[in-house]
Amino acid sequence: MSDAKKFIKDIENTVKEAGTAAKDTVKRIADSAPAQTIARKSIEVTGAAIQKTSEVTKAAVQKSTDIKNVAVQKGTEVKDTAVKKSKEVKENVKKAASDTATVVKKTAKKAAKRPIKVTVKLQYAGKEIDYNDLVKTAAQLSKKSLKKQPKNLELYIKPEENKCYYVAENNTIQGEFVI
Repeated sequence: MSDAKKFIKDIENTVKEAGTAAKDTVKRIADSAPAQTIARKSIEVTGAAIQKTSEVTKAAVQKSTDIKNVAVQKGTEVKDTAVKKSKEVKENVKKAASDTATVVKKTAKKAAKRPIKVTVKLQYAGKEIDYNDLVKTAAQLSKKSLKKQPKNLELYIKPEENKCYYVAENNTIQGEFVI
């Protein structure tokens, strides 16, 4: 295998590795971090991928120029395949950068949509009431009256009375239950 072919293969492999590493990093961050950290890391990964792509492109251009210079010095022409491979490498570099940018954009969207998991517990007089249980109970009672799931539900918790008051469907349904 000629030096040019080896070099082109090296460039292609480097570009693929850079793109894969960037995608993997972004996915790993997305699965384990809050939205602000994801955005920050996505920017870092994108910057690193762009830098790597730039380095690979510069190296490819330099090597391509070197190959042309050697060919000119020897009095021969550069084969079309070498030029074609050089163009393929350039396209692969652009594709790797584009893929990385796409992964970063998707990850940022995913992070923005990810809700915060909240747990609310009401503690009083030696009792502990889970907020989700209150919502579930009020929704079930409203559903019985409405014959369908309510679209909106307001809860008013009064620990001193040991009751939870609820209003569903904009005051269409009202009720209370003991907590």
